[in-house]
Amino acid sequence: MATLLSKQFVCLFLSFALFVTVVLGRIICEQLDRSTCAFAVSSNGFRCLLEKHVRGVGLGEEVYTCRTSSLKATVMAGWVETDACIATCSLERETVGISSDLLLDRRFLGRLCSPECFLNCPNIVDLYFSIAAGEGAFLPNLCRENGFRREISEKISYASGPVTTMSSISSFYGGYDPNF
Repeated sequence: MATLLSKQFVCLFLSFALFVTVVLGRIICEQLDRSTCAFAVSSNGFRCLLEKHVRGVGLGEEVYTCRTSSLKATVMAGWVETDACIATCSLERETVGISSDLLLDRRFLGRLCSPECFLNCPNIVDLYFSIAAGEGAFLPNLCRENGFRREISEKISYASGPVTTMSSISSFYGGYDPNF
């Protein structure tokens, strides 16, 4: 009798777990299409990676796949980046791979280090913080070294109203505050 109840309990528990997974809409990288893959984070906290392959010899047909990378996000899990943050941080929705090349582009760093991106798009900042660290750099120092702190403070000094900061994000990323 006890084993029958145990089996029923296990079946009920597994059914419930499957139901909750479906209802909560877990994000699995391999199930994302090419328009949502880049800059997404799976429910288990690993970043999604868009890859491009050429299928067929001589045909040149490009096929995109989304897979789970080994890069763990530290700020959030279960997230598909918003179009607003993609635009604000000067990224492209269908970015293939994860690369540090953009950190060499002064214009991109300008957008990434801007208050609009740095304070409102923690997933993107976290990604490039990790990428910079992988290259032996510290993102707040890259922002400071490129003079964005000074440029931003000049823009803000002419602002018509108060500027709000997210000190928790700023302190998490080494105290860099793009507002000052």
